Amino acid sequence: DIVEKLYPVLLPIYAYKKTGYLKRSPQYSLFCCAACENIKLLEEMENINNNEYKKFIDEPAYALSPSACFHVYEEYESRVLERNTVVTFTQSVFRNEGRFNFQEYGRMRDYHVKEIVFLGSSEFVEKSRDLMIESTIKCMQDWALDSKIMVASDPFIMPRMQKFKKFQSLDKSKYELRMSYDAEKDMSVASFNLHGTAFTHPFDISMKESEAVTGCIGYGLERFVLAFLSQYGENVETWPEVIRAAYKLNKDDKE
Repeated sequence: DIVEKLYPVLLPIYAYKKTGYLKRSPQYSLFCCAACENIKLLEEMENINNNEYKKFIDEPAYALSPSACFHVYEEYESRVLERNTVVTFTQSVFRNEGRFNFQEYGRMRDYHVKEIVFLGSSEFVEKSRDLMIESTIKCMQDWALDSKIMVASDPFIMPRMQKFKKFQSLDKSKYELRMSYDAEKDMSVASFNLHGTAFTHPFDISMKESEAVTGCIGYGLERFVLAFLSQYGENVETWPEVIRAAYKLNKDDKE
C-alpha cells in the first residue's frame, strides 16, 4: 500500500520520548509551551520582558518535530500491519542546530522535507530503500548535477551515543545525498535510512507474517533548491530541460 498523508507540525512529548531522539540528539530539540491558565498573570503579559517570560507559560506538552517520520510512528502505534506499507508526505521540520552551525550555507532552523516512510518486513524495507537510492542517482545523472551518495552517520552529541556512529557506518543503515554548492564544498540534501526495530518496538507496531521494521527517506526541499541554484544559477534557460519544463508548467498554473 502507498498512502499519502498530511500531518500536524506539533508532536506530543510522549511520542517524542518514545522515538529515542531525546537520548540520541537532544541538542536539536525545540519545545512548545502554552500560556498559563491564570487570568491575573495573563493580564500582565502585555508588559512581558525577556527576564520574566517563564512565569507566564506552562510546562511543554508538545515539541516541534525534528524528523518528519516521527508522526508516522505515532499514528501507527499499537497497530498490526496487514501488509507492507509506504507512507509519503511533505512535512515541516525544526532543529535547533546551534549558533555555530547556522553560519554554514544552507543551515536552517525550520525547513520542509519530502518524506517517504516504509513499514513492513526487513526485506521489503531494505529493498525499497535501495531502489530509491538507485532512482535518486539516476535523477542526479539525468540532471547533470554534481553530487554523490555516501555512507553517513547521525551527529550524536552525547558521549554515550558516539558508538552508534560506528554501527551506522558498518551496517550502512544511513546514506546521504550530498550536492556541491561551491568548488570544494557540498551539503547533505537527502538521507536514506534503515531503522530496524528502533521505532516499531517502542510504538508496538507489528505484522502478522513477520517482524515489522521501518526505514525512511527524506529530501530537504530548500537545501536541494539552494544546491541546485548554486550549480545552475537563476537563469531558467540554463537549467536541465526536465526541470525547466516542470518549473514553467508550475508557473503557468499559478498564473
